[in-house]
Amino acid sequence: MRETKRDQGTQVIRKLISRYPQLTLEPAEGLKDTEEYRRIVRNGYRPEVLECRFRTSEQDTCEEIATPAGNAETVYLSERADFERAVRILAYRGENTPIPPSMGAVTIRGIVNWTKIQEHKKEYLTSGNLDWSAEFRRFTAVPENYKDTLILISRGPYSGLPWQETKWEEEEWVGRSKIIRTYHELAHFVSGILFPEHKEALRDEVIADCIGLYQATGAYDGSLAGRFLGLEGSAYRKGGRLENYVTEEFEKNCDRAEHLIAELENYCTGYSGSCFQLLEELERKRIGMED
Repeated sequence: MRETKRDQGTQVIRKLISRYPQLTLEPAEGLKDTEEYRRIVRNGYRPEVLECRFRTSEQDTCEEIATPAGNAETVYLSERADFERAVRILAYRGENTPIPPSMGAVTIRGIVNWTKIQEHKKEYLTSGNLDWSAEFRRFTAVPENYKDTLILISRGPYSGLPWQETKWEEEEWVGRSKIIRTYHELAHFVSGILFPEHKEALRDEVIADCIGLYQATGAYDGSLAGRFLGLEGSAYRKGGRLENYVTEEFEKNCDRAEHLIAELENYCTGYSGSCFQLLEELERKRIGMED
């Protein structure tokens, strides 16, 4: 699959602000209940001045990536502060929620895009139609017409794993981490649409890591995949990502994760298809699913 559209640099943030004017606001407790936030998000109000409160970076990118489940829009924000601000405004409706360092990417669904509504209104009225109220209800009855899905990605080592614990130098590991994060989230995007009945947190994360690693390195390293989750040989590193997905029967689920990683490593050995072909095979064969 290839990127179908790409923006880069400071224009990335400005494009997002133009589309989602709530990004001009300052995250704060109760922001979602303020008149200003409600006017923008619920009524499509557009401030005259779209102030940019982001640091921005020439390394920022916005890419539309083709997947088996349709195009997905990914936004890479090189400045961690920019990533956290965007997450707070778009995912947490402006609440000044702490963003854990372990959160390196997030898929946000259902963002209202008033530009799409306004463009449809203009087209509707230009065609000589008059009953916009009825058309508005019809148009917005289909969420896909006006709600966006956005994948936000930050800079930094994947899963907080230092470059010294990999075979790559620091900058190369950061670059590969970006690819792993991107395709990890794309794996969730594709599976959620094409295989919604397969949803189970631990399995989803292990397989998404597999797809990210495969895309970034051309292979699946089970030892590296284990360390992403906090599995260090026969031991578990406290504070690892596995704690985010498992709340009970922890040791049993550690064993299950190790077994699935080994199964994936065996499956991927010698594999030569694309990462999305691999994902669809794993899902269709129900790899790692408990009966």
